[in-house]
Amino acid sequence: MENNTFFATVTENNILNIDGAAVSNSVEFIKIHFSFPKTWTSFAKTVVFKNGSTKCFVILNKKNELCIGTDECYVPFEVIKTPMFSFAVYGVSGERKATSSWAVIRVIKGCGDESDQPSKPTPSEYEQLVSIVNRLPVNPLTDTAVGVNAVRVENVSPEPQYLEIKVENKDGTIPDSPVKLYMYGRNLIPYPYNIAETATVNGITFTDNGDGTITASGTAEENVVFEFAAQEEITIPKGKYMFSGCPAYESEGIEDIVMTAEIGGQPVLFTSSDYEAVKGEINASGKMNFKIWINKGVVANNLVFKPLLEAGSFSYGYEPYKQPKIVSVDPKNPEPMLSTVSPALTVLSDADGIKISFEYIVELNAQFKRMWEVMRSFANTISIMADALNTAFGRDEDIIKIP
Repeated sequence: MENNTFFATVTENNILNIDGAAVSNSVEFIKIHFSFPKTWTSFAKTVVFKNGSTKCFVILNKKNELCIGTDECYVPFEVIKTPMFSFAVYGVSGERKATSSWAVIRVIKGCGDESDQPSKPTPSEYEQLVSIVNRLPVNPLTDTAVGVNAVRVENVSPEPQYLEIKVENKDGTIPDSPVKLYMYGRNLIPYPYNIAETATVNGITFTDNGDGTITASGTAEENVVFEFAAQEEITIPKGKYMFSGCPAYESEGIEDIVMTAEIGGQPVLFTSSDYEAVKGEINASGKMNFKIWINKGVVANNLVFKPLLEAGSFSYGYEPYKQPKIVSVDPKNPEPMLSTVSPALTVLSDADGIKISFEYIVELNAQFKRMWEVMRSFANTISIMADALNTAFGRDEDIIKIP
């Protein structure tokens, strides 16, 4: 136990391990930090605390006032009473359910009277869910997002949001077959690049930093042109884009350092100042490559280039490239998509002239309420199964006990 925090680990076989003792009469003071195996990653988790007939639930969610981060929560004061309290964790992911074993923490009597109770009890699990929902944005989209071939959905919450995807031809008719969509983050420049880890051109050494950024150092003995492209080719459709990533360089000259984006060897976008994003329009679809131009005499002191190509007309700053999620959309039977991308996602279609639109589905309260009902149902099922087994064996003393 460190800094009033217990460290609990759920193992691969769902055994819950913990060591240490707590002192009674603590309110929002004693915490438990949980570590879960990868098999629990997609589960919505709830901790059950029990001491005698007193039972409390805490939903592990960073927006819950009882939590400190994603997998850490306060122990409800109602259960911190001698001689001990028990707790376990269960999770729900769609129809899948998981539960840990029970663990016990010994409680040492502290000063004060254990009968003293704060005026405000620990919120019920339903009250916690309502609080979590109330902290979510009412509508995470600024508006319905619409675009042809490429569209960026703005202001998508980091919490799960259901978005409806619709596809149609530019003239408003419905495509005859499913349309394949590629869902990226904000950066449309694939990584890794087709360059060596380090390369020197006319006195300037370029280093691939392993995250999509490139560092330049040295003195340009002649004009320098350093070209790079992605190993994974991507065809950028026509549309409006933002291009950025060129570092600032103090010089009496003008545009001593420039970075360009090219299609078919022709520059279509360029940027040259302090990572500022430059708006531009690409009028011809094609595969892209990029060049860094440095004038003779420039002294590059570990200048970091952060190539970033974004759809739309607003930039949030550099983001490393993320592999796209590929989905097939049936134009006649569109299905909701659960998105957790923030603050934006970019969608490209594999067909020309496809109009893509996104709409936010106002079902969050219902979704969270259903999640709560499933979790409560699962907890009740565990108790019912235990009672049934004990009855079946005809034992006066329970074979299975729910602490």
